[in-house]
Amino acid sequence: MLELQRQLMFITYFTLMLILLTPNVPQINSQEIKEKDNILILNKSNFDHAINNHSYLLVKFFSPYCVLSKKLEPEYIAAAKKLQETGIPIRLAEVESTTNQNLIQKFNIDGFPNLKLFILGTPTEYNGGRTSLEIVSWIKKNTGFSSLELNTPLEVNSFIEEHEVTMVAFSLDNSELELYQKVAKENIDAEFAHCGSQECLSYFETKPGEIFLSKKYDEKRHKFVEEVNEENLKVFLQLYTFPLVMNFDSKCAAYIFGKDQPGLFFYLKENDENNEKYEAIAKEVALNIRGQIQVVKTGLTNDVETKLGKYTNVKKEDLPTVRLHDTTGKLKSFSLKTDITVENVIVFFTNWKNGFIKSELKSQEKPETNDGAITIVVGKTFNELVIKPNKNVFIMIYDPNSISFSKLAPLWMDLAKQYLNHDSITIAMMDGKNNEIDTEIFESFPLIKLWKKGKKDKPINYIGDADLDLFNKFLEINCKEEDKTEL
Repeated sequence: MLELQRQLMFITYFTLMLILLTPNVPQINSQEIKEKDNILILNKSNFDHAINNHSYLLVKFFSPYCVLSKKLEPEYIAAAKKLQETGIPIRLAEVESTTNQNLIQKFNIDGFPNLKLFILGTPTEYNGGRTSLEIVSWIKKNTGFSSLELNTPLEVNSFIEEHEVTMVAFSLDNSELELYQKVAKENIDAEFAHCGSQECLSYFETKPGEIFLSKKYDEKRHKFVEEVNEENLKVFLQLYTFPLVMNFDSKCAAYIFGKDQPGLFFYLKENDENNEKYEAIAKEVALNIRGQIQVVKTGLTNDVETKLGKYTNVKKEDLPTVRLHDTTGKLKSFSLKTDITVENVIVFFTNWKNGFIKSELKSQEKPETNDGAITIVVGKTFNELVIKPNKNVFIMIYDPNSISFSKLAPLWMDLAKQYLNHDSITIAMMDGKNNEIDTEIFESFPLIKLWKKGKKDKPINYIGDADLDLFNKFLEINCKEEDKTEL
C-alpha cells in the first residue's frame, strides 16, 4: 500500500512539472475567418461560426475548375465592394468545393456556382442574376436594406458625397415611406436613403414629403414634384438617373443589352477632329428625347467597344455613324442614312418610334464563288438564292461554333452531292449566327427548313433525326407534287 502511494505521488509530481515546464504555445483558432476582396473565405471549420455571427450572409459554393464559377468571380467581388460602399450590413462569403465536400453534401449542392443567402442561419436559394448589380439588387429586395435611415445633415451630406447617384426622402409618412422603399428595392442604379429629423428639414430647407435625386453629372440635383406613388417614382428615376449621354462601358452594356433598353448610339472615330461637334449634337438630341431612349457615345477602340461592334455589325470603316439598337427582343439595328445633325437624328428616332423604318439585317459578305455542291447563302443573298428561284430549297441554318454543326456538316455534304445536278431541288446552308432575314428569327441551331417551290411564304421545318435516308424521304414526300424525276 505504501509503495502504491509513492508511485501515485511520483506520477502527480511528474505531471505537474511537465505542465509547468511546457512552453506556452498559442492554440490555433480553427474558427478564424480569412478575408479576400471583401469576401469571407469559409471552410468546414469556420462555416458555422460565420453563419452564427452574421445575420445576413450570402455564400457562394464554387468549383475552381468550373468555367461558370470563374466567370462569376469578378462580378461577385464587385458586388462585395458595392455592398461595403453602400454601408449595407451584409457580407459575401465563399466555399471552395474540393476541400469542403461535407458542406457541399450538407446543403445538397449539385452544380456550380451555387449561391445561398443565410438569414439568421437559415438558407434561402439565390435566384437572381449573375452580374454585380443584379446580385446587389437581389440582396436589397430580399433583406429589407433598400433605403438607409439617416438622422443628421452630416449623414445626409456624406451619403450624397459617397455615391454617384442618390435619392433622399425627407419626413415621408408611413404609407409614402413604404412605397418609397418598395421602389428602392427594385432599383439597382441609385442609392436610397430617408431622413425624418427636424434638424434635416431645417438644414436643407425642405418640407415633409419632399424627395431629391442628386448625381455627379449633368444637372446635379432634381426635385421630385409629383404625387408619391410607385409609377411616378419609377418614371422620375428613369428620366434622371442616367447621364444624358452614356459612355459605352460594361455598366452601359448591362443597362442597354441586359435590361432590354433600346439605345441611340453615336459611333465616333478615334481622334476625329469633328468629335466635339458630334458630342454636342448627341447631348442636344438627348435633351430633346429624354426619357424615351438612352443616348450612347462609343468608339470601336477598347475591348468592350470592339465586342459591341462585332455584336452590332458596325465596323471601323462605317464611322462616324448613328445607329439605333432595339434590344427589346432579338437585336434589331437601324442606321441613320442622312448627315449627322440634331434635326436629322431626331427625325430618324421619331420615324423608328412610329415604325416607319426597317431594321438593317446582319449579313456576311457574298462568297466570291458559289459553285460547290452546297449553295452558300448569306443574309443579303437570301431572297436571290432561296425565295426567287422556282426551285425547292432545302437549307441548314447553323451555328458555326457548335459541336452539332461539325457532326452534321459531312452528312449535309453527302446529301448535297446526291442533288448536285438536280433540276428542282437545291441543298443550301447559311450561318444563322452572322446572317439574318426579315421573315424568320433564328434562336436555336441547327435549323433545317424547306422553302418549297410555289409556297415560299410557308417554309416547312424538318424535325427528324440527322439521317441521310430520312432527309431523302422528307424531300420525296414534300417535293413529290412538283418533281417526278428519278434521282
